[in-house]
Amino acid sequence: MDKVFIGDVTPEQIEQFKAQHKVVHKLKADSGVYAIVRRPTMKEIEYGQALLAQNKYISYNKHLFDACLLALSEDIRDDEYKVNAFASQMMLVVETERVEVEKL
Repeated sequence: MDKVFIGDVTPEQIEQFKAQHKVVHKLKADSGVYAIVRRPTMKEIEYGQALLAQNKYISYNKHLFDACLLALSEDIRDDEYKVNAFASQMMLVVETERVEVEKL
């Protein structure tokens, strides 16, 4: 999680994140703390497949959160429960699209 911005993110920073990563998401806790994450790459998703094969779902989500984290409203990295709460939402960041197969 090197180079993670800590503090209030400005609209200009969000636009910079979008320009660099195309798709970014804001994860927000009930307490008001939030994280800005980018969409994971296929390589990052594939890297974590071994964790899923071992039924380590929390570790998989934490891997994606660490890899994709761009900014935090405050430094919560030492709060295991908050980090796990944010990481648990990472599967929602992995976007899927429904595709139909048509025989021609």
